[in-house]
Amino acid sequence: MKLIALTLSIITSFTCLSQTEYFSTDGNNRFTASEFGKVISKKKELWQKDIGQEITVFARTTKTEKKKDSIIHFVNLDMQMPGPLNEYVNKKLPEITLTDIDGKEFSINTLNGKPTLINFWFTNCKSCIDEMPVLNKIYDNYKEQFNFVAITYENKEKTDAFLKKHPYKFLHIVNAKNLTDQLNLKIYPTNLFLDKNGIVKFTEYGIPYEQHPGKELQIGNGKSFINKLDQLK
Repeated sequence: MKLIALTLSIITSFTCLSQTEYFSTDGNNRFTASEFGKVISKKKELWQKDIGQEITVFARTTKTEKKKDSIIHFVNLDMQMPGPLNEYVNKKLPEITLTDIDGKEFSINTLNGKPTLINFWFTNCKSCIDEMPVLNKIYDNYKEQFNFVAITYENKEKTDAFLKKHPYKFLHIVNAKNLTDQLNLKIYPTNLFLDKNGIVKFTEYGIPYEQHPGKELQIGNGKSFINKLDQLK
């Protein structure tokens, strides 16, 4: 009896060791681990070319199926901009006189009293444009509790022309090159979350993109942004 039990144990161990691990991005395809690594590398190359910025690509497992000879991981490929911008956390932004799109002087200090989301962007930034509809929805849900400010180094004329084609509900600050240079911003969009005292508490680059089975790469739902805003209430 002991011999039979031992034999069964050896067979079971051998079966587990002989299982091949696969990854599937659409429910139908199958990639080995080495093949899947190449898929991720190719996706990163294509997405970076499309977006024009350095990104991180990662796989999020949605389901795993175990069979006698294989293990299949069903995954979604997501991407995220590099981050975070830790050097700004727990500090106030430089106090520089800025100008809003109507030509009025603007001071970041006037935001004190409410938490604030500041979005740094420019008109030819694809990722900036992609996340605007999501930011507009966040604005609609939180506009009574938060300040929402969009800052660009570009001029009023170029910004006005852009906004006629792309509705964007934030308060718009233009000609802010002095501020973006002082912050040494190199990646757009950049989003800063300030508490009611004007202290930067969280930083993000763009809203992460996602790819779901059978669909093209698309902007995410902004859940990470919503979580940060909720923490600042």
